[in-house]
Amino acid sequence: MHQQAFAQMRQMHAQERTQALAALTPAHRQLLASLVGQLAISSNPDPEAAASKLNASLSPAEAKAVLSIHQNFRDQMTAMHKKMMAQMQAQMPADARARMEAHQSQMNAQPGGMGPGAGSRAPGTKRPADAGHYLLRLAHGGPGGPGMMGGPGMGGPRGRMGRPHDMGGPGRP
Repeated sequence: MHQQAFAQMRQMHAQERTQALAALTPAHRQLLASLVGQLAISSNPDPEAAASKLNASLSPAEAKAVLSIHQNFRDQMTAMHKKMMAQMQAQMPADARARMEAHQSQMNAQPGGMGPGAGSRAPGTKRPADAGHYLLRLAHGGPGGPGMMGGPGMGGPRGRMGRPHDMGGPGRP
């Protein structure tokens, strides 16, 4: 189940990247490549300035298309996650499932918990979603980019922590 889900996630990431890059004009794809390259070799990289430059260059239609692609990807990933959680819970004993559901309810109720907005920055510091930041992360290998699921930005096929992605596998500590 996990291997298939991760393969599907990798495919979704690749599709997202292809679609987002296709939504840009050739000149804007070249600008993105140049900015990523400059960030990679700079002794003092400024991703905020790079994102601002990219945002200023994109047409409103390009920015809207890119953000729509990103939202569609997020929706697909959320649906996949919910499906995987439901499958996992269905295989759990009733008492374990009840404990897990109680824990999830507690986490969702806490500020900064696992509910809506989880993983966001501290109140008042959340950066608004914009096409420039998203494209830089996508092209550079950050969240939602090619570095996901053990790609180049995550330390190879064993992932960031050096463990296999199938956490139930033989490499689990």
